Amino acid sequence: MLVTVVSDANAPAMSMAADLQRWRQQNPLAVWARADVPGGSAELRRAALIAAVTASRDRWHKHPTHLILLGAGAAGRLALELVLEDVLACAGIVVADIPCAPPRLPIVSSTTAVRLVVRKDGPVPADGLIDALRAADLDERILMLPPGATRDAQAIASATGTFLLELVATISRQASNGVRSHDD
Repeated sequence: MLVTVVSDANAPAMSMAADLQRWRQQNPLAVWARADVPGGSAELRRAALIAAVTASRDRWHKHPTHLILLGAGAAGRLALELVLEDVLACAGIVVADIPCAPPRLPIVSSTTAVRLVVRKDGPVPADGLIDALRAADLDERILMLPPGATRDAQAIASATGTFLLELVATISRQASNGVRSHDD
């Protein structure tokens, strides 16, 4: 199992070293990599993220069915958009602290497990990301934190870690049972 952390210069509080260290300890069988998204145009950012994720997969000889993406903020949203457009293949994605605006393009049917941790800072837009995910009939789970939740960073990190642990266990179990098996 490969967990690739997607980040950029503006990564939110979730990317704190202590959280990543704790998640690594909770998931000792996973290999960890990082995919940095540079600044620049949207197309440059998309191409750079695809190249970085592909390079980490190739480096560790992992098939997309053994890949989990983990991100937050703008970099996490970009990774999610690429997964939903079926441009970036992975077994699962956990994203936190992202805007709930509608997806840029229609969601392509997928077996990718999608986990979101979002804050409800205002009304959730109708026909936004959450409605689009539910309408796409994906394996999705969404934790919406209430507005003004105390210790937001701690709550986001805890929920993100729980979703990550669930995906690593589920996808590892499916791979060992032949459900998502693929030669590495």
